[in-house]
Amino acid sequence: MPNIDGFEATRVIRLSDTCTPIVALSASVLKEDVKKAQQVGMNYHIAKPIARPELIKVLHRFIKS
Repeated sequence: MPNIDGFEATRVIRLSDTCTPIVALSASVLKEDVKKAQQVGMNYHIAKPIARPELIKVLHRFIKS
């Protein structure tokens, strides 16, 4: 999204939708970024690179809920 990062996008989404799962896929593994992801309302943070089986496992976790 131009001029908006994932944190801000999540903040905006959470203003009107608190139920839809939001999973971050990021190159950042900094503890501060993972914590910020949780604080803005993301449900999960995945660091790149990720193996396909792990991604599928995480997504299934949220599809079931």
